[in-house]
Amino acid sequence: MSETDKPGVFFLDESGRPELPQQTNYDDAERLAQETIARLDPQVQARRCGGKVIKAGKTYSIVSVDFFQTPVDVKFPEGKVTGPQVSELPIWERILILHYLGGDAVAPAHTEWIGFQQVPSGGFYFDAFKRRAHDPLAKIFGREPEKLIEAGAAIGAEKADFGDAAVIVRVFPKVPVAAVVHEACDEFPADAKVLFESSIDSYFCTEDVAVVGGLVAGRLIKAYRDLK
Repeated sequence: MSETDKPGVFFLDESGRPELPQQTNYDDAERLAQETIARLDPQVQARRCGGKVIKAGKTYSIVSVDFFQTPVDVKFPEGKVTGPQVSELPIWERILILHYLGGDAVAPAHTEWIGFQQVPSGGFYFDAFKRRAHDPLAKIFGREPEKLIEAGAAIGAEKADFGDAAVIVRVFPKVPVAAVVHEACDEFPADAKVLFESSIDSYFCTEDVAVVGGLVAGRLIKAYRDLK
C-alpha cells in the first residue's frame, strides 16, 4: 500500500466530531490497520516504536506501548487494542495506535522541529489544521502563556524553550509534539503553533499527523479548563 493510499484517521472539525458522515469510514480504516498488523512481527514492531512485548505466544502476542504516557496493549495478529482505559478510546485514537505500531519506514537518525506545512501535503491542509490546533491554543493561552506550562504539567508534558511558553507532549515514545505560544501584545495578536519532529512522517500519514496535533491541542485545553 502506498503512502497516498494509506487510510488516515481523517480530519475532525473544531468540535471534535468527525467531518465524514458515516462511521464506516473509521471502521474500514481500523480494519485495514488490523490487517496490516496481522502480517507483522510483534518483536520487530515493538523495537521500532519504543514498545515492549509483554506476552509472546505461539498463537498470539501482546505489545504494550505508551499513548500520552498511558500504556495500551495491541494484540498480534488480531490487531485489537486493549488496556485499562481502552474503553475510553474513540475509534480514531485506536487507529492512530495501530498505524503507529503498523509502520515499516526507517526513521532518520537526525531530526529537527518542523511545522505542519512541512509534512507531505501539509500546506494543502494547513488552514484546516490551523483552525483546529493553532487558533484554539492561541485563544486559550495567548493572554496567559504561563498557563500552558501548568496545563502541560498536568498531562505529563515537559517545559520547552520556545516562544513565550512551550511544552513538549510525548504522544508516543517516538512521537514528541511541541505546543508553542507567543503572547498577545499591543502590536500583534496572540499566536500558537504545534511543532513535530521531522521523523513524524516515518510513523504517520499527513491526515494522522493532523489528528495527532489536534489531540495535543485538545488535551492541553482540557487540562487548562480542569485546573480552573
